[in-house]
This record gives sequence, structure tokens and C-alpha cells, in this order.
Amino acid sequence: TPTGSTAYSLALSGPIIYPTLSLFIVSPISPHTLTHRPMILDCNNVLEFTSTDDNKKSDLVVSVDGQESYILDKNKKVKIKMFSKKAKLIRDRNYSYFDTLKTKLKWGV
Repeated sequence: TPTGSTAYSLALSGPIIYPTLSLFIVSPISPHTLTHRPMILDCNNVLEFTSTDDNKKSDLVVSVDGQESYILDKNKKVKIKMFSKKAKLIRDRNYSYFDTLKTKLKWGV
């Protein structure tokens, strides 16, 4: 969800994402260089990652939402695409995304 993605993104110095946007955020975790920056990509893209000999100083681990982890064998690919069905969420009519951000991030306090 954009809300969960925003929380992960903020933890990695990435952007705040408005909930109705369909997109991918690609953020490096603990990069050791200033050339690795977060990217925002259109949701129609298919993201593809491959493990090569260059990464084999240690195992390349794919983590799915911090819940499941897999070691990616050499020359194996991981493809990520947007799920075809949209989630339907129930929300209070008085809900305000920006009020929630203001409260949680302590803006103006």
C-alpha cells in the first residue's frame, strides 16, 4: 500500500507518496556511495533484478516485505510487477491523508 511504502521510503530517506498513486519506489538500503539514490517508477514497468558473479562476495538475499527471505542463486532473476487487482479500502469520510501525516510526523508541533 502507498501508506506502508511511504513508511519504508521515509526510513530510507525517500519520498512521501500520496495514497492514490500507482507507482514503484526503488530505494537502496544502506548504500555506500552517493550515486545510489531512490527512484520512482511508473507502475506499468516490470522490474527485473539478476544476481551475477559480481555480487558473489556474499549471498544476494531477496526480502519480501521483511517477512520472507530467499537467497538468489547466480544468474537467477527476480521480476516484480504490479498486481492486476486493486485493493478496496474502507475509509472514514472525514479522513485526511495530510492530517494523518501532520500528526504522525509531528509537522507544525
